[in-house]
Amino acid sequence: MRKAIFIASILLSSVVFSGQEIQSSTFIEKRVDAFEAIESDLKSLKRQLKNQPVSTGKIKLLTKSIKQNSKILPEAFAPGTHKGDTRARERIWSNQKDFVARLNTLQNHAVALDDAAQTENSEDILNALKALPGDCRSCHMRYRELW
Repeated sequence: MRKAIFIASILLSSVVFSGQEIQSSTFIEKRVDAFEAIESDLKSLKRQLKNQPVSTGKIKLLTKSIKQNSKILPEAFAPGTHKGDTRARERIWSNQKDFVARLNTLQNHAVALDDAAQTENSEDILNALKALPGDCRSCHMRYRELW
């Protein structure tokens, strides 16, 4: 009887642990996808701004995507989602106030970039674009494992 209870408790804990891993991996995938999309869109946006004539339609699609992906990020760092295959440091969750403030700054700059794109003025877009790489860098230096 003891052996059966012992085996059942091991199996049950494995199922619970596995469920936590699946939940974490879903959040991790969500944030990785959002960050990769932002990075890709920023690169495409820079290329678009170098082209003449500038494709305002493409630029508006890119800035809208950057804005939308920046808004996904806060929920993608839900409590307890630091376990699994991630480069996110645990200090994100222990210093949530600072981390969320940095995400809010990123979101505000992404909104400003999208607003600038609506003007269809390349200079306004370039000026708004300057803030985003610094936002990324400041967070990565503090909250992301480099390797």
